[in-house]
Amino acid sequence: MSIERLSWKLVLILTLLALMGGTLSCEEEMETGPRAWIDYPRDKSSVPVGAPVSVISHAYARDGVAEVLLSVDGEAYRRDPPAQPGATFSEVTQEWLPPEEGNYTLQVVTYDTAGETSNPAMISIRVVGEVALVPTEEPPAEPTEEPTAEPTKEPTAEPTEEPTAEPTEEPTAEPTEEPTVEPTEEPTEEPPPPSPAQVSFNADDTSLDQGECTTLRWDVEHATAVFLDGGGVPGHSTQQVCPASTTTYSLHVEAPGGNVDQSVTVEVKAPPPPAQVSFKADDTSLVQGECTTLLWDVEYATAVFLNSGGVPGHGTQQVCPDSTTTYDLHVEAPSGSVDRSVTINVSAPPDTTPPPVPSPLKPQGNLACFQDVMLRWSAVSDESGIAGYYIKREIEVKKGQWQTAGGWGPVSGEELQVDVDCGVYYRWMVRAQDGAGNYSDWSPWLDFSISLE
Repeated sequence: MSIERLSWKLVLILTLLALMGGTLSCEEEMETGPRAWIDYPRDKSSVPVGAPVSVISHAYARDGVAEVLLSVDGEAYRRDPPAQPGATFSEVTQEWLPPEEGNYTLQVVTYDTAGETSNPAMISIRVVGEVALVPTEEPPAEPTEEPTAEPTKEPTAEPTEEPTAEPTEEPTAEPTEEPTVEPTEEPTEEPPPPSPAQVSFNADDTSLDQGECTTLRWDVEHATAVFLDGGGVPGHSTQQVCPASTTTYSLHVEAPGGNVDQSVTVEVKAPPPPAQVSFKADDTSLVQGECTTLLWDVEYATAVFLNSGGVPGHGTQQVCPDSTTTYDLHVEAPSGSVDRSVTINVSAPPDTTPPPVPSPLKPQGNLACFQDVMLRWSAVSDESGIAGYYIKREIEVKKGQWQTAGGWGPVSGEELQVDVDCGVYYRWMVRAQDGAGNYSDWSPWLDFSISLE
């Protein structure tokens, strides 16, 4: 009996060891595939709308990390390689810009160099708006009244009357008679009086603008001396003057018949003020189909023209140019004409139309057992150009149950060589991305299988 019991114990121990070995081997196999996890932000955290969020994740792959795919609400957002492509363990930072408030699910998947993918690491993020601070109001200070001083009255002095002196009479002396002497010679005739001086004094122009000149002219007859503003001059002459302000010029004439003074005043008008011109647009960069408003304010002008059409000195005008356009403002003023211009730059509307959907062509059906096959699809074109193609492949693990078996992109050209396993049923699809960043829809699935032999 003791030998039988010992045998049973040995059998039980061996059985337990075998079971533990199988479990450990399964766990070891499960740990060998790619893995991904998100370090930041934390699950169920909140972030502000409109601010970029840095999604920090770690990726592991025994065969080396090829890239990390960030998806938002199940839609691929961006793919990024690690800092050291092919490293077994790497940290990846990807920026995500929340478009609006709401709840979002972020998902990170690791792709290894063999095309294998990890299970997705997922977190939930709530995007909220910013809260504006309400300023506090302070009560206004009470006004203080200052006393006003009463005016004081000063006494007025009464005028005093002074006595007037009585005039005194002086005695007048009696005239005395003197004897007259009779002339001995006959009287001579007196010479005629001298002729009066004849003076002409004027200016060619007595009203000037600042900076202009005029000529003084004078003609004098029967004079002994002539002075212009204190300086001696000939009796018949001219002199150019350019006064900076209104000035009076004086001509003094000395003659036996009597002195003569004449003057001429030359008025100098102040220069007109320069035209003041302001010309601008609310927005000088538009997308085709948008409008903007031109604004102008003009002072000290006689006429204003916008693109050769007369307009008031203060006005606005809405414009909706189809292409880049320059608007000209011409101002006429006494001080001189002024020209201003504003250029409105018009750009084409952004391309938001996705490119056509490419069609998968080969392979399809049952293929012989190869190590790799060539996936081929139809090329598509777009006005913005084609930036590349993205390919998604799945394998059938059970009847009607599919599992991701690799993804590639962006791929240039219309074919991609991928590795396959014999005895596996595959399906794949393709989509295109244009130069403006728009993605087409995914193409229909194309199935193919690889024989065991």
